[in-house]
Amino acid sequence: MRYRNFEATYMISLLSATLNQRIPQTSTGTLDWRELFYLAEYHDVTNLAFYTIMGLPDSVPQIWKDRFSKIFRKWVTINTVQEKEVRLFTDAMEEEKISFLVMKDWMMKRYYLQADMRAVDCIAFLIKPKDEEATKELMYELGYRCEGIDSYGTMHYDKVNGCRITIYQKLFVENAKIYAYFAKIWRRAQPIGGYSSRHALGIDDFYIYLIADTCEAYACGEVDIRYIMDIHLYLKKHKATLNRVYIDTELGGLELLKLARYLEEVGDLWFGVYEGVEPRICKDVEEYILTKGCYGRETSIMLCPMIQDREIWKIRAARRERIYHCLRWCFPPAAQMKVQFSVLNKISWLLPLFWMVRLLQLFYLKVKLKLTGVSRRITLKTHALSCKLKAKDLSDAEKPSVEDAPLPMPETRAAQQSEPVNTEAELLKSSMEEEQIFEIPGVEFELPEDEDEEEYEAIGSEHMEEGEKEDTYQ
Repeated sequence: MRYRNFEATYMISLLSATLNQRIPQTSTGTLDWRELFYLAEYHDVTNLAFYTIMGLPDSVPQIWKDRFSKIFRKWVTINTVQEKEVRLFTDAMEEEKISFLVMKDWMMKRYYLQADMRAVDCIAFLIKPKDEEATKELMYELGYRCEGIDSYGTMHYDKVNGCRITIYQKLFVENAKIYAYFAKIWRRAQPIGGYSSRHALGIDDFYIYLIADTCEAYACGEVDIRYIMDIHLYLKKHKATLNRVYIDTELGGLELLKLARYLEEVGDLWFGVYEGVEPRICKDVEEYILTKGCYGRETSIMLCPMIQDREIWKIRAARRERIYHCLRWCFPPAAQMKVQFSVLNKISWLLPLFWMVRLLQLFYLKVKLKLTGVSRRITLKTHALSCKLKAKDLSDAEKPSVEDAPLPMPETRAAQQSEPVNTEAELLKSSMEEEQIFEIPGVEFELPEDEDEEEYEAIGSEHMEEGEKEDTYQ
């Protein structure tokens, strides 16, 4: 299966025209703008495609042009808010003397013609583990709310104005080899822009980090067109100055060199000048990117060993998260314990002892609640049983006794003999009601359907009287 259909091809041509400042091509076939819009939205390139759509003739339906415009205005607003928040964060971190690195997504904005062309939904920074508590206090002072912290120390923050910030302490924890390589990233980082706290990587090390980040997203099935644009634009600017020998050596040691070559080829195929015929592997990589990992997995697994280790890592990560949250519940941080036990503000070295005191209190509270629940259930059952017994006594008291019951009247001989007649009369009446036909010996009657029931009862009573007369005569 080849996912690159007419809409995907035309969308890539729109993006290429925007990046290379060319006049967009007019569609020569029947174009499904609905599919094109949702494909652009799927890859978060709607705002970039709108720059080219504005220059297209009136062949674009107005409804879809308005939808592209709406997404474009949204990302322009988000970019304005993010630029302001990044300046506030940078100044605050510089004031507090906290070292940090700006991650790839925000750094790549400067390689586009305009910053709002690169959609960034979350700004990422890297800090040293020793600065975790100071960074938390700083984020609260800036008005951010912590959405969660995972077992690797990654903190997710959100603000009322919609700005989201993620702060990492470790990179590429899913792969042991890549994690060990980037654990020494601070040795390669240098202060930039006249700041003492803001650091950045050199162009060679940053490209290695760019490829590693793209390969991680590739293995997770989260890679999109933006990653390929980032690689293409970075090479377009720094290709002549990159130390290819150093880069190839480092990527080869990380087992990322083969995939990096095909990612570069896909970038040239989409947005640059690609000489030669598309190889089959390049088409499979292109299909994998367009579908975010749904198709082309067979070839991608051979190119990226991280895909094979992904499922195993997810199982281990889930187990690690459970253990982490369990330990964090049993042994809360010192700040939380000082709120519960104020004496720790003076004697903080007794924190392990108060951990045990807290666990004993929780155990006592759990046992108490359990015993309270058991006693309450026993009380409710006892109350229900007593109510049931009282109701039974009242029902027995209302029943008449055998001594007070009236004696049955003796049946007369005439009543005993007339009983079969009554039975015949009842059968006769029921048969007349159901079939509306009755018989007398020697005579057959057939009544009309609209005859009244009173006439039926009169006929039945005459038969009963004749039977009583015969009984009296006997």
